[in-house]
Formats: sequence, C-alpha cells, structure tokens
Amino acid sequence: MGASCTRSNTVLPVNTQAVSTASKDINDLPGQTFTTPLVPIELNENLEHFTVIWLDAGIDTSSDCINTKQHLLSIINYLKTFTDSAKCIDYIKTVKEEKVFLIVSGAYGEDVVSEIENLPQIRIVYVFCQNAEKHKEWVSNHSIVQGIFTDTEKLYKKLTEDVQLADSSLLSIAILSPDSKENQVTDLNQQKTALRKWSTD
Repeated sequence: MGASCTRSNTVLPVNTQAVSTASKDINDLPGQTFTTPLVPIELNENLEHFTVIWLDAGIDTSSDCINTKQHLLSIINYLKTFTDSAKCIDYIKTVKEEKVFLIVSGAYGEDVVSEIENLPQIRIVYVFCQNAEKHKEWVSNHSIVQGIFTDTEKLYKKLTEDVQLADSSLLSIAILSPDSKENQVTDLNQQKTALRKWSTD
C-alpha cells in the first residue's frame, strides 16, 4: 500500500535530525543488490562498513524510484532493496559487521521499526513517505527514527551527512587505535626509565 515516488517539498522533523522512508507503488525484486550510480551490478560482498537498505512495497516500475535508487548509489556503492518486510527483517538480522541505514516506507514503517529498533546493527532509520502527519505519532515513540521525509532531496542530504559521519568515525578509530597503543608503550618505557633512575639515585 505504498504511495508513488513523486516528490513534494514537505519535511517534518521528528528528533534533532530529519530523515525519511520510501513509500511508493512499484514492484521490486526482493533482496536485489545494486551498485554503481550509472550501471547497477549485482554485488555479492559489501566492501563498506555500513549498508543502506531500502524497504518499500515496490521499487522498480516508477522512473522516479529508479532515479532515487541511482542517486542513492551515488552516496554509497552498496544498496539492498526489499519489497517484503519479513525478508528485509531476516536479512538485517544476518548483518554482523556493518551498521545499517534503513530507509522504510510509511506503510511498513511502524511494524518494521518495532521489530528491529533494538538490534545493535541498526544505526538510523529514515521514514520516506508522502504523508508525514499520518506517521508523526508512532515515529515520536521510536528514537531510532531520526525523522520523516517526503522530499527526496532532503533524504539525500541527510543520508549523505550520516554516511560521511559514520565513515569519518571509523577512519578516526582506525587511525587513532595504533597511536593509542604506541603511546601506551611510550608511557610504559618512560615509567621504566624513571624507575631505574630513582633506583640508582
């Protein structure tokens, strides 16, 4: 019972950040993986530290939704799409290493969020729909949902910011962790030197 992928200009912030989910009337191949902004290719392995998942009743028959899909692929090169909520939830539960950014239609939103919001792999949920007011009440009860979006451009912007932030955090960890260990060794050596000096005084 998704809506179409036509765009509007309404955004309803829910928490401090705003995001959205896809609700449209289109049919997709469940669990299909898309890669590269220009030529979607099925990819069997995610090389990122995070995964963008888009759940909607249909994703592949509307030109607007196809364009949305291609734009998402310009943000992250690994995109999983589902039209069946049960299959989507099952897939999310198999994700062990990556953090999940979930875009979900308003039609699926409440039931799916209730099912997955406590999973450690879920980082952010975006509700993407045409009727923000319709979903405002239930969204306010789920902190994992950052907001409701009815405009694709706003969704792109927010998703880009969140993915870049996640990527930067992971890079910082990768860079700082070796330094931290090195500093610990340096501090330990300094302590040993000081101890030897104290012993000979």
